Amino acid sequence: MGKRFLVSIGINDYVNHKNLDFCVKDAEDITNVMSKFASVEKENTRIITSEITKPNSNPWDTFCDSIDELKRIFNSYEDDLFFYFSGHGIKSDETSVVFKNKTIRLSEILLKIDELLPKTKILIFDSCHSGIGFVDETKSATLYSLRTKLTSGYYILSACSESEEAKESKKNKNGRFTYFFIQTISDLNNYNKYGCLDLNTIFSIVDEYFKTNPNFEQNPFQQIKSLGSYPLANNFNKSQFYTRYTISNITEFDWNDFITTINLYLSTNKNVKGEFTRLLREHCENTLSNSKGKASDQTIEISTNKIILIDNGNYFNLFSPPETIKHGGGVKTAKEFASLFSGYYTYNSITENGLNYYIFEFEDTIKDEKCIFHIDLNSFNRLKNNNFSFDDHCHELVIRFENFVMMHSLINISISNLTNEYRRLNKPIFFELNKNDRLIKDVENMIDLMGASEFIIIRTYSD
Repeated sequence: MGKRFLVSIGINDYVNHKNLDFCVKDAEDITNVMSKFASVEKENTRIITSEITKPNSNPWDTFCDSIDELKRIFNSYEDDLFFYFSGHGIKSDETSVVFKNKTIRLSEILLKIDELLPKTKILIFDSCHSGIGFVDETKSATLYSLRTKLTSGYYILSACSESEEAKESKKNKNGRFTYFFIQTISDLNNYNKYGCLDLNTIFSIVDEYFKTNPNFEQNPFQQIKSLGSYPLANNFNKSQFYTRYTISNITEFDWNDFITTINLYLSTNKNVKGEFTRLLREHCENTLSNSKGKASDQTIEISTNKIILIDNGNYFNLFSPPETIKHGGGVKTAKEFASLFSGYYTYNSITENGLNYYIFEFEDTIKDEKCIFHIDLNSFNRLKNNNFSFDDHCHELVIRFENFVMMHSLINISISNLTNEYRRLNKPIFFELNKNDRLIKDVENMIDLMGASEFIIIRTYSD
């Protein structure tokens, strides 16, 4: 299996253009997110930056040197190359960016990258006027020659169209496109049931951010030469993930979406999750009330088994209110929650730099849960068609075949389809068959024949 390499570039200081604020941070943040979620090892990463305090006199030369240096460890036709650039872009007949003191065209970047002969190339530009990609081959013999030389496919994602500017966000301290790109990859909600997130899905989600915020005046651009979409990220290390909600109007907030999210992130008792949602709603109503909390908005940050509430209003600790407040304002709900579920969570609250932080950390109560599928004649099609999956929290994966339901014609199919679940969860799967089932030996032989004996284990049960 091929490795993944990243060259991440951020340039803040310029010779003939105004300086920028967050391009270096963009390049560093992209490097971190690709390391966490896109299987890019640290030794396969090159970061090129330039800023006033740490200038690089010629970032283009540094980039070319980095590509030359990677040739020692890069496996041509097998490894993938990710290229990221944050900095100035200029109007041209193809995507063109400014490497501090030199304007470089997309074709020049790809000609250099292609010296490595990567299997797949992914190029991401957070730059003005970058949404043009390649010109039509018929207009450029150089680009036509380049395209026919490509070892496999390429993907180009750009922050805006060729006529637009890519804006930075002082609030988020990133380019807007880069910020939304990182948010998309960092949110478990966006991954499919196999734990993967492909480039087309990432682009669609990022594009939707801008469509729902037209005041940003950016329309991201995508250009692809490849079959299908590229599986960029995976969620195999779930402790890294987080998502964020901002509420300004309690009646317009999508609580159904929130419930889906906490079911995904919290591995605790379902009653705890239900009652916490009730408590949170009352807390938000108080925080956003013009007569109580007087906050401009309520932020909710969610990570694995942890939720942080943040606001800029009046501080109020529901679990330890002033003596003058005995009920109302969520106090009663908080007391009941603490009384019922004190062993399921820890709580802390602080005020810092004008912001209030209410921090809940939940006990993982289902990490040792055994998950059992009971397969009878009515449900066998679910297994036959691979139309099922185990919950990610399952500690032990069991399929029990009820009432001698296993048949010769379906032994092969069921084992083949379950291989995907083993690869996804990296846990053995137990087949439980009635001890009197005459097909037990046949199932054992088929498991051996398919090389699945290390992860599919037969157990028997009595009537």
